Amino acid sequence: MKILLIDDDPSVTMVLKEFLGLKHEVLETNSGNRAIEILNNQQSSFDLVICDYQMPDGDGLSVLRYLKSSDSTIKFMMFTSCIDLNLPLSYESFLGIYKKPDFTDLLRKVSEVSVPPP
Repeated sequence: MKILLIDDDPSVTMVLKEFLGLKHEVLETNSGNRAIEILNNQQSSFDLVICDYQMPDGDGLSVLRYLKSSDSTIKFMMFTSCIDLNLPLSYESFLGIYKKPDFTDLLRKVSEVSVPPP
């Protein structure tokens, strides 16, 4: 599975890339705006986006809005330290909000969605 990892915290991207990179191809960026550029150029090549909510250069909501507006079917997970986050839009391939710094639930969900259907 090809994953786009978007987070401005280097320690988060290091840990996630280390674990996810064992079984998946992972491309990382630290900016929501840069992620949108990458998706615009390579959208069909990603299976999953894991995105932080708050970043200094384009937030996770902007990335989610881009995916929705482009009729994308890429699965999307939000990984954030924001406690009470309600997203003001729906996205059919949205897999949920996962709270930092607990990587367990996020990694479990990635494992679930990476298993091909029988």
